[in-house]
Amino acid sequence: RIREIREADAALAEYLRLAQFFSQSGETQRCAHILCWLPSDEEDKIRKALPDDICSLRMLPAETAIGESVFADEEVPSLLGASRIFAPFRLVLSVYGHPSYRSIDPTVPGAIFFLLFFGLMFADIGHGAVLAMIGMLLLIPKHETARNAGKLLIGAGSASALCGLLFGSFFGLEDIVPALLFHPAQHISPFLFTGLAVGVVVVSAGIVLNIAKSFIRREWAGAFFSQWGIITLGFYWLCAGIIAASFGNSAELPASFIIASAVMPLAAMTIGEIVNAKLTHEGEFSEIIFHPVEVLLGLLSNTV
Repeated sequence: RIREIREADAALAEYLRLAQFFSQSGETQRCAHILCWLPSDEEDKIRKALPDDICSLRMLPAETAIGESVFADEEVPSLLGASRIFAPFRLVLSVYGHPSYRSIDPTVPGAIFFLLFFGLMFADIGHGAVLAMIGMLLLIPKHETARNAGKLLIGAGSASALCGLLFGSFFGLEDIVPALLFHPAQHISPFLFTGLAVGVVVVSAGIVLNIAKSFIRREWAGAFFSQWGIITLGFYWLCAGIIAASFGNSAELPASFIIASAVMPLAAMTIGEIVNAKLTHEGEFSEIIFHPVEVLLGLLSNTV
């Protein structure tokens, strides 16, 4: 009976999907007009499947539709095209939403950073091996969601076991397996600095991806002056360098240099956003002046 209910639920979902699809079409007794989105690399296959004597297919590239204001950028659907290796990580990324069209597919960088952070926070050979074995058991069912969850656990467990090998942890015990790097409990400062360094790399990668997205969309002002643009990246690296130098053996930096390094990039970002808002008639002045505070809080919280 449970199987029959599942089959009926799947059939109903397919019926609702088709009903929504045909609600966008117009038809008469002899003719039908259907408007839909298709992947560009499927055009040849679709043209071969539709007979020319009874069907007329007109393909309008999404870039043209956006440029001619036929559709807004947010109305164009996007298709994630990552390989099957990274497909299971979409279970995690789907929690944060779906990237818009002309954006960057976050599957690959998201998968890499997810495994990196999970391995560092759950660094243990034994616990990681247990997670990997549970993931292998989830590969037995033929249900796609269960198999993807299993692959996700295998990756997370492998990253955990690898980091556990680096830090010499086996089921919470640090006197059984020798650490390839160091034991975190005995070297707290190096472990904290390692975490901060990873945070700097991840935040920098996120800002770089946002800059790349702005260039793809030809939003030149946004690439330089937005909250997460080139100026913010330079400001972030400058602050990271100043903090790293303060813990090193280098000479003490003048206070005026530190203050100027912090104020000038934020001021340039704010002025650039105000000018861009005046030119494009987008954005409120009351919101823009608070962007430096949001940048500082965002960089600090995401790094630490």
